[in-house]
Amino acid sequence: MNMSVAVRMATLLRLHLEETYALPPDVQPEQVVQAESTRRTFWMIQSQESLHSGHSTPTSFPLVAITALLPCQESDFPFRVIPDERAALPDTPLALASPRLVGGPGRCLFATLVQAHDLWGKVARQAGHQADSLAVEYPWRPQGQHATLAEGLKGWEAKIPPKHK
Repeated sequence: MNMSVAVRMATLLRLHLEETYALPPDVQPEQVVQAESTRRTFWMIQSQESLHSGHSTPTSFPLVAITALLPCQESDFPFRVIPDERAALPDTPLALASPRLVGGPGRCLFATLVQAHDLWGKVARQAGHQADSLAVEYPWRPQGQHATLAEGLKGWEAKIPPKHK
């Protein structure tokens, strides 16, 4: 029930949209911290909600609706530094428009964690799916969901920044 309330509040506050975090040119240091805290709150809600959703209970934040970029480096946050670039979650509109944002070496540990939670959420939803007799999903099919997910996981693991391993 608490997760439902958190998701509802995040939706109403539009925390899944990047424009929510836009800062004015004359930004105060406290505003930078507040925006980053809010961004981190959204991503924690989204990642936990994704991990707990199943095939019959899809995520509340479809990836196509999320334009928020991932959090900045932990070292930038307390010093109120606005990063030049942030990482993106795969399959979100900004990641599709600029794929380099997904696997960049400069992403923070929290961004890597959110990406890992997204992948494990996909695994859990696929594993919990009982295929009907007309559309059986065989794991060894090269074009199947399992192969696509396994390939995505390998690609993601290959691009983990060395300091996150």
